[in-house]
Amino acid sequence: MEERLITLVKENTRRGDYEDNNASNLSNIIGLSRNSISSYLNDYFNQGRFVKINTRPVLF
Repeated sequence: MEERLITLVKENTRRGDYEDNNASNLSNIIGLSRNSISSYLNDYFNQGRFVKINTRPVLF
């Protein structure tokens, strides 16, 4: 599941679809709760794997 999340974020970024890289949209695609996806995304940000854009909604 975590690899699927990473792959989705990278694919969206490669295509320039940054707005799709938010917890709500990704949770709908993957089928997990928004809170779980948000936690994973923040973990990846803290590890330096993703960049966080502090807009509303927060984008990665």
